[in-house]
Amino acid sequence: MQASLTSNPPEIVMHRSFCWACLGLALVLTSNAVAPPLALFHPESFSAGEDLSAKDRMANFEKIWHSIKDNYYDPQMNGVNWDEVHQRYRSQVEATTSDQDFYSLMERMAGELHDAHTHVLDPAKAANFRKQKILILGFRMDVFDGKLVITEAEPGSDAQQAGIVPGTSIETIDGTPLAAKLEESAARLTNSSSVRATQMRLYASVLDGPPDSIVKLGLKRPDGSRFETTLKRNFNGLNPRLSARILPSGNAYIRFDAFYPPVASDFKNALQKFRDAPGLIIDLRMNPGGSGEELMAIAGNFFSRTVFAKNKLRTRDIRPIYVESKDGQIYSGPVVILVTQHSGSSSELFAGGMQDSGRAKIVGSQTCGCVLGVPNPVELKGGGLVMISKVLWFTPSGRKLEGEGVIPDKVVSLTMADVIGRRDPALDAGDQLLKEMPSSKAMPAH
Repeated sequence: MQASLTSNPPEIVMHRSFCWACLGLALVLTSNAVAPPLALFHPESFSAGEDLSAKDRMANFEKIWHSIKDNYYDPQMNGVNWDEVHQRYRSQVEATTSDQDFYSLMERMAGELHDAHTHVLDPAKAANFRKQKILILGFRMDVFDGKLVITEAEPGSDAQQAGIVPGTSIETIDGTPLAAKLEESAARLTNSSSVRATQMRLYASVLDGPPDSIVKLGLKRPDGSRFETTLKRNFNGLNPRLSARILPSGNAYIRFDAFYPPVASDFKNALQKFRDAPGLIIDLRMNPGGSGEELMAIAGNFFSRTVFAKNKLRTRDIRPIYVESKDGQIYSGPVVILVTQHSGSSSELFAGGMQDSGRAKIVGSQTCGCVLGVPNPVELKGGGLVMISKVLWFTPSGRKLEGEGVIPDKVVSLTMADVIGRRDPALDAGDQLLKEMPSSKAMPAH
């Protein structure tokens, strides 16, 4: 099956859309991470080399400022006085004496827009971005009552071999209490697209570090006993890692952790095997987003042709975006999509499109609210990149997703007791909801 994304007139403006905030807690600490962002791009990743001259740094500053001013999706700059920002940061740029200080300053300037997708990447971070490399520590984590808790250890990882099990909480990092690390990070980070994105970014940042470095963790097991372990920070290429199976109920279950090739192909193959299943659960709870092309190819399995989203650029009004498949609809049964605050960017657009079209029910918790398009990064002298949000996305009915996210049809929250007990209430709720949903007939084109 080949699916395409079109508008009137035909236009493709999705490109690679990463959720810079969600990757942090979602994939960053598993065998993974944003959506290539925080996990992948951390403050210490800057590689030492010959600094740009003061003149070059100032030229880069002007290019960054003007590029954002001229291309940002919102001409009102998200309510920020961008001219005042220029005046305030210019003097600070003049005072910088190294590229590392300069790029840290520029990332903070971009953060003034409170947007999970707009960033300035130093050369090392830009190189990671180009190679789609992400930080991995061998586990996933979440926040429960202010505690940073490991929810899943990757099979075969050093984390699992060190005895880390679900429900293990992180108390110290390199000998520093978690609360102190959070306070330190909060002092240098700005708010993001939503409260959820800001929290994920903050908690993910405390585990940042350069590639191949060692982090020492002070941990507390679910039984209350404490231990320490050291783990190596590795950078791996982003892997969508799709898994699929039939549940005891007979419903099909498909999970994938990023919208990157070859996930659309893998998804289609899995769906063809399950096309006669009475219902389907798609698990996007740890999926921070990715490629728009992969998103629409996956959506094409559920429609012949339909308006699946809408978008707006600074230079034009809202337009409908169609998804269509030459092979037609592959699966016509009822669908449930599982989401959490870790579901970002393309995950939110997919869930919102399926929900608005009446094609799926959403179960879980409110998504990240990090849904902007970032086509064509701006190149800087010395190898840096400027990531600028140029596209604002809406659901088919016109609901804005940036800052708001997708609201589930059925809210189900994970508790610490669920993690320790290895229970999955959202999956159970989704499985039950499928039993209550009527069988779907082929969706007409519209």
